[in-house]
Amino acid sequence: MAAPYMGGFEITRIRYITQTELLIKFTTTYGSTYVYQAYRGRQLCGATSDVKDRALLALVPPADYPEPITVLAVTPGNRDTDYSASLPSSRPYTKAKFTIPTSGWTDADGIEITTGTSAGGAVDMASIIDEVLFDSNRAYTFITRPLDGTGTWNFEIAGRDTTAVDGNRGTAASAAVAIISHPRDVNLDANGDRFTYSVASQQLTVTYDLPS
Repeated sequence: MAAPYMGGFEITRIRYITQTELLIKFTTTYGSTYVYQAYRGRQLCGATSDVKDRALLALVPPADYPEPITVLAVTPGNRDTDYSASLPSSRPYTKAKFTIPTSGWTDADGIEITTGTSAGGAVDMASIIDEVLFDSNRAYTFITRPLDGTGTWNFEIAGRDTTAVDGNRGTAASAAVAIISHPRDVNLDANGDRFTYSVASQQLTVTYDLPS
C-alpha cells in the first residue's frame, strides 16, 4: 500500500505555542523516508519541511467545536497534496464541504449558502453561513463553519445578482450532508477563562459552564 500512512509513527505531544498554532511532536519508524502532514478535521493545516523533522506547526485557531487532529506520513514530493478525502469517514469532522460548478451565470454578484438551525431541520433563509463573491463561471469550493449537532444537515446554495438592495436570489441547489459533531466546548466566563480552579484540603475543584 502506498503512502499516505496513518501508522508507523506516534504523536508524543501536542500543545499550543501561540493563540493559533499547535506544536505537534512525534516519533517515527520510517527513518528519513517521509514528511508529515497535520489535518484539523478534514482541513490540511500544517506539514514538516524536511524528512528529518520530528515536529510540525499546525494552524489551529481555538474553537467552541473541537475537531480531531490527524497526522499522515507522505512522500516528500506530496508534502502539499491534500489527502483529506482519504481520511476515515466515521469521525466527528463537524464541517461540510461543497464544490459547486456554475455555468451560464451572467449577472451574478455573489453566492450564498443557507442551512437549517439544527440537524434534520429545514433550510432557514435567515441562516446564511457563508457568502463569497462571484468572479466567473467555474467550480467554487466551500467549507462551512462547525455545525452543532449530529445528523443530516440540509443546505441550499444560490447566486445573487447586483440588483439593489440585496440582490435577487437565483434558483437554489439543494444538498444534504451527514455530520458527526463533537459537543461544543465550555463557555468563557466574564474574565475570558474557561475554568475556575480552587483547592481545599488537598482537593482540586474545577468549575466550568457548559453551553445550553
